[in-house]
Amino acid sequence: MTDVTSREHEGRTSATLSGDLDVWEQSFRIAIDTIPGLAWFGSADGPVEFLNKQWCEYTGMSLADALGWGWTGTIHPDDLPGLEAQWHDALVRGGPGELEARVRRCDGEYRWFLFRYAPLLDNAGRVLKWYGVNTDIEARKRAEKALLASEQLARGQVNVLKSALDALATEPDSSQLVAHILDTLTEQFGAHSASVWRRGDDDGRLALAFAFEDGIIVPKTDPRFAGLDLVLPMEDIWPWPEVFRSGQPSVIEDIRAVPPFALRDRLLPLDIITVLLVPMTIAGRLEGAIGLRFKQQRAFQTEQTKLALALATQAMLMIRLTELSAQSREAAIVDERNRIARDIHDTLAQGFTGVIVQLEAAEDAARR
Repeated sequence: MTDVTSREHEGRTSATLSGDLDVWEQSFRIAIDTIPGLAWFGSADGPVEFLNKQWCEYTGMSLADALGWGWTGTIHPDDLPGLEAQWHDALVRGGPGELEARVRRCDGEYRWFLFRYAPLLDNAGRVLKWYGVNTDIEARKRAEKALLASEQLARGQVNVLKSALDALATEPDSSQLVAHILDTLTEQFGAHSASVWRRGDDDGRLALAFAFEDGIIVPKTDPRFAGLDLVLPMEDIWPWPEVFRSGQPSVIEDIRAVPPFALRDRLLPLDIITVLLVPMTIAGRLEGAIGLRFKQQRAFQTEQTKLALALATQAMLMIRLTELSAQSREAAIVDERNRIARDIHDTLAQGFTGVIVQLEAAEDAARR
């Protein structure tokens, strides 16, 4: 009788514990489904055993498909190798940690997430389960990227300005200043070469002034430009009229796709594909443009185009400095010519007058 009573008590206790466990598990699942993040847990050796409702709704993947290692299909292909390596290290180490990776949303967009995970250990320190939560950090990543881009822009401007000032202080030949800034510009952007275009005072058309190729300035009188029309076509079927209306850089991603013109056909044999056209202005007036040429298809971020504008302005200043230097030399030549003329007038002219007087006196003496 006692045994029967004991068994009945044990049965009721087991049923109560089982019921309590079911209630606890249901409450746990409700709690983990309500967590504002992508929560999960997995077995001691790594495979995932549960993902919360938020995770399934975000990724659009069913729980059945995601269990085990199925969830890795939502990780960005570029981030997956690093994530797998870090997760393997965590399994070996048996300690908490965190990592970052992009997770595909149900609409196909990838967003950055911070993965935080920690093990559940038994009394002997062995891992029983892994628990983790993934938090969206896309906004933080974008802010970091914007800050980095701003730092790169500022650093690039400072470096180029310092380089330009060094050249101004040490370069005796002002004509080499333009080559220096163009060399810096092409190196900064990894460009193959560059072309400089100037605006005509009479008609406002943009014509090639010179090119920068193989580390030297190539004047428009060079034989490689012989027979070519050196004026940019400015009809609206070409991409650059808008550049000069807006005063903002523009990218011709593939010059093979624009209507043919003479200078484009010269670039094709050089394997030039992309051209970044950057306006040059002084005191708000458009003076010309620099065309940066690339042998691979390129795209540019806003910060890069801002840097290109700043460098183009410096290039324009160097060009104007060179022109003013040339004008100064011409003025000096004119001044020297005038000085010689005055010397001739003040010295030789007097001598000529004396010779004439003597000749007249000699003629008068001869008559007498």
